[in-house]
Amino acid sequence: MVSPVASVAAMVDGPIAAKVNVELAGFTEAEARSLENQALEAIGAEGVGASRADDDPQVYVKITAMGEYGDEGYAVAIDAIGDSRSLLGEPVEVECELCTEGELSSKIREEFAKIRPAIVTFLEDREVARALAAREAEAAKQQEDAASNTGSQPPPPNGQPPGQDQPTTGMSTTGKAGIGMMAVGGLGVAVGLGLTINPPKQEKETNGYRFISTRPPGAALLAIGGVTLVTGVALFIVDRNRQKQRRSAVTPVIGPGVAGVSWAGRF
Repeated sequence: MVSPVASVAAMVDGPIAAKVNVELAGFTEAEARSLENQALEAIGAEGVGASRADDDPQVYVKITAMGEYGDEGYAVAIDAIGDSRSLLGEPVEVECELCTEGELSSKIREEFAKIRPAIVTFLEDREVARALAAREAEAAKQQEDAASNTGSQPPPPNGQPPGQDQPTTGMSTTGKAGIGMMAVGGLGVAVGLGLTINPPKQEKETNGYRFISTRPPGAALLAIGGVTLVTGVALFIVDRNRQKQRRSAVTPVIGPGVAGVSWAGRF
């Protein structure tokens, strides 16, 4: 696989894309038009092609006439801008005293040749970043497509098979009702048993030999408490069995080259 750096180096080895802006001050219209063409040709000769995108770097060339009457030569400032910052740190400024237009063109080309590597480095860094981003996006798309084709789903955090209800670890209403009935039933059995085994007691002497017995209400309370206790135990057992069923499951497993069942349980 060709590395992003190698492909970018091959791309910027030829003409580089940049927008060239020429600013002139102190010249007639005809002189300005001629000097602008000279500057564009000088920079183009150093391998700068037409800009293809809005984020391509921009080269700024400012030419100012020197002297009181503008006949003592030219002052030139050159800068390169990329990502809204100067790629040179600060503009390059030179003077070309008593130069002809041809000599000015050569001077501009000479100075631009020195700053061209900074523009190339900017383009290389930009294209490497783009290539890496495109590679990451393609890898993510391939993973997405593979998951879609196999129908696989990412496992939930607790490792439960996809599509299976999560086990309930808390006690349900049935279990809680069973515990409550066991408590009430146990209390009823205890009180009823106490009343049943309690011997009859004689009333006051004024009533003769009349006795009071607690066995009938005790027996009734013992029977009711026993039924309530047994019902509570049954409800509690039913709730525990349901919890165990939720904690274990047999699920089919189907995949490339695999078919069968999977059993999962919690203890």
